[in-house]
Amino acid sequence: MPALTWTALLAHFTAIAQRALALPRTPEGERLRDAVPHLIALQAVTHALDNCDPLPADERALGLDRADIAFRDHSAALHRLYDSPDSDTPLPDPLRHTIADARHALEAARAAGQGWLVTADAIVLEHPAELVHSLLGSGFTGDLLLASPGTTIFKSAPCAFARSHHAAPVDDQLLALITLFLGQKSRLVRGPITMRPPQVFRQFDFAKAAPARDLVTRWNADAPGQPLLLNAILAGDPQPVPLPPRHRPPTAPIPVVFDPS
Repeated sequence: MPALTWTALLAHFTAIAQRALALPRTPEGERLRDAVPHLIALQAVTHALDNCDPLPADERALGLDRADIAFRDHSAALHRLYDSPDSDTPLPDPLRHTIADARHALEAARAAGQGWLVTADAIVLEHPAELVHSLLGSGFTGDLLLASPGTTIFKSAPCAFARSHHAAPVDDQLLALITLFLGQKSRLVRGPITMRPPQVFRQFDFAKAAPARDLVTRWNADAPGQPLLLNAILAGDPQPVPLPPRHRPPTAPIPVVFDPS
């Protein structure tokens, strides 16, 4: 669901409520009328989850718990309206899609972690073997995404992402180890900031035989191009990370664009 201003969201909900007033006084009309408050609540949950990343960790955790309770309560209420013995009408597709949107937003928010964005013109990461060893030795059991060693990552693109399991924040000492590896003391990156798991796809202009742009999108996106971020740690297990190439020609600066979806 794209981010909305509160004014636009309020207008959207008001339009839904006004349409509900015009529903016919039939069993099906009454059922739809009863469904409207739950529909509005689920859409509000989806919108709030899509915009919860900037919250402080404790407020965000509380918000996720409340969103989970609201999702279960209102989705169950919709199912009761249409799955009850006196109903011969299946749950309408728009309501089914609203439930699915809220479920996906909750799953995405729970998958969020701490990310780092490049603030220099470009950076190139070294092999993370020592970082991985230090994190695992300190008890890290989550996931760590890093830019492939030797690959140039341009300004504003994510170069690293870490998350623990069960939506708990990563320990500050572990975040400091990652930050030191990335070189924040040299003002090369900004972070850690709360974000969803990212991926950067380097897309090519085959007519020119050269990279054309870097597309920043979600981790599991199906997008063309070469993915630049890889798993260095997955669920607490170290993953094979290739060594940087010995001879690699410099990559000319290319635009970094963000997928709005």
